[in-house]
Formats: sequence, structure tokens, C-alpha cells
Amino acid sequence: NEQTSALVNKRTRDLEASETRSQLIVDGAADAVITINCEGLISTFNPAAETMFGYSADDVMDKNINMLMPEPYHTEHDRYLQHYRETGERHIIGIGREVTGMRKDGSTFPLHLSVGEGKIDDRPVFVGVLSDMTQRKEAEQSLISAKEMAEEANRQKSIFLNMMSHELRTPLTVILGYLPIMKNKDKMPAPEMIAQIVSDMDLSGQHLLELINDLLDISKIEAGQMELHRQQVNPRELVDEVVRKFNNQAQLSGIEFKVRVDDFMLNADIKRLRQILINLIGNALKFTAQGQIEIEGSIQQGFAVFAVRDSGSGIPESDIPYIFDSFKQADSSSTRAVGGTGLGLAITKRLVELHQGTITVESKLDKGSVFKFSLKQ
Repeated sequence: NEQTSALVNKRTRDLEASETRSQLIVDGAADAVITINCEGLISTFNPAAETMFGYSADDVMDKNINMLMPEPYHTEHDRYLQHYRETGERHIIGIGREVTGMRKDGSTFPLHLSVGEGKIDDRPVFVGVLSDMTQRKEAEQSLISAKEMAEEANRQKSIFLNMMSHELRTPLTVILGYLPIMKNKDKMPAPEMIAQIVSDMDLSGQHLLELINDLLDISKIEAGQMELHRQQVNPRELVDEVVRKFNNQAQLSGIEFKVRVDDFMLNADIKRLRQILINLIGNALKFTAQGQIEIEGSIQQGFAVFAVRDSGSGIPESDIPYIFDSFKQADSSSTRAVGGTGLGLAITKRLVELHQGTITVESKLDKGSVFKFSLKQ
């Protein structure tokens, strides 16, 4: 009897030690460990599960496991258990799969679930081990987004290079086409024809210079090598100068300029401010077939605030988020139709930001656009 009693005591202590070790392992597990009976009622809920779902063990004990699932999993789980009780067929036991969990606050999140089966007193017990996949999913999505962005950037740059090769060839073709005529001194054209040829070559040369300047500017800006040379400038005088540059073109199209710029001084890079105005006013003129273009300027809370408003074709809503991106407009049919690199607005945005300002656009298709930008005074 003493030997039997001693053996029983030893086995009891071993069993208690084993149970304690098992409980320590479950309680210390990084993953959630939940056990349920064949009716789906929760019998254990470890600390990791409490943290994961926001419930305490007391909150969920003897409750249906489907309280941790959103629809349609909530209903499907009950049907699965019923089917298992009736047929003994298994669908998820021993197979890891991805599911969706629901926290106490109603929010949902991705989970990886592995289910094992055991028996206690000849009754089935199911043990689920759950891992939160939120960070993994976010990392996967970030990689996918980065890959898509890189592919899109490569596509846009390829389109841009194709377009630029066409844009650069066009003025060069005009210049090189006229040179043989001008080189033959024995068959010189009439003075009127010479004047027209020189005018065409001048326009082509200016266009070529604008293309090259755009490429140089965007390269400098993206390399962080663009520097401002600030000085006191009168914006109203500068706007008047730029408007005069476009007056003939506007009159030929029947477009009226309306300038409402206050008389004030601004500490800015005059060359780059002129470039901003030329880009915005020139763009407005390119995409406006009739009506008017308004230019406004004033001082507001320490910033010089300007607006260029047109009654032109407007911008499709889908293009507005990308309107200031480099190369993004390179495949736009409208950009191709009016010529240019498609870099003007990207350069404009960078120049405004170098002046510690911001630029925005509001536009509706066929109802015109308004570009607003501010420069720190």
C-alpha cells in the first residue's frame, strides 16, 4: 500500500508538472491558442488570444467560437461543425489556411489558422493556433505597390523618350531641311522667301531650345542642384511682361487677358518666377480655344498668392492627381497635340516648392481650370 501510494503521489506530481509545463507553453506562446469542444464552445483562451482579439478569457469562456468571426465565416463555422458531427468529414483539420478574425471592437484582420484534433474523456476537442497576418499582408501590399509604381514609372519614361525623340526631330527637320537651300549661293531664293525661311528656322530653334531647357531643368531639380537667386521683384510688372509675350498669340485666337495683380514687392528668383508664369499662362493659352484668361495676385498672410484661370478644355478628373508628376503626361493626346515635353507643370511645382510655396489645380472637363500657387514673401 505504501509503495502504491508513493507511486500514485509521484505520478500525480508528474502529471501536475506536465500540465504546468503545457500551460506555461500555451500561456507564453506568441500565437493565439484556442480550444473548443465539438459544439464550438471555447474552453481555453490563452493570453496571446486575449491580446489579439481584445477579449479576456472570462469574456469568451463557454461562448461560441463564431463570436470571433465576421460573416460569412460566422455562419459557415456552425454549418461546418454540424456537418462534422453528422458525417465525421474534415475540411480544415490538419490544414493551415487563411481566415478573417473579428476583434471585440468589430474590426477585422487577416489570420492564419491551423486546427488540430484530440480527445478528452472520449469527446473531441479542437485546438486552433492563430497568427495575425496584418503586418505580413501590409508588407506584401507594399511590395506589390512598389512593383506596380516602378513598372508604371518605366512605362511613362519609355513613352516620354519616344515622344521626346519626335519633339526634338521636328524642329531639327525644319532647320536641316532649309539649310541646303540657303547653302546654294547660285540659286538663292527671293528675299521674301529668305525672310520666311529665317523666321521658320528661328521658331524651330526657339522650340528646340525650350525642349532642351526643360530637360536640363528637370535634371537639375531631381538631382537637387537647382539654386534660387532671390532679389526684390515687382510681380505686377513681371506678369505684364509675360502677358505681352503672349499677346499676339492670344489675339489671333480671340482670347482676352484680364490681369488683376496688386502692386507689391516680392523676394524671389526673377528668372524662375518668370518661368512659372510662362508655364502656367502658356499652358492656359494652349488649351483655351476661346474666352479669356485671368491672372490674379495679392499678398495673403505672408505669402504672395497667384491664380491663373482659363475657360479652356479642362482636365479629366482621373488625370488631376498626376498633373504635376514628371513624365506622367507624356502619353496624353492633348499634350502631343499642342507639343512640348509634358514637363512644364512638374518643373513649375518644383520651382514653387523651392520658394517655400505650394501649387494646386481645380478643373472640370470642358469648363476650364484654375492653377493657384503661393510663394513665401
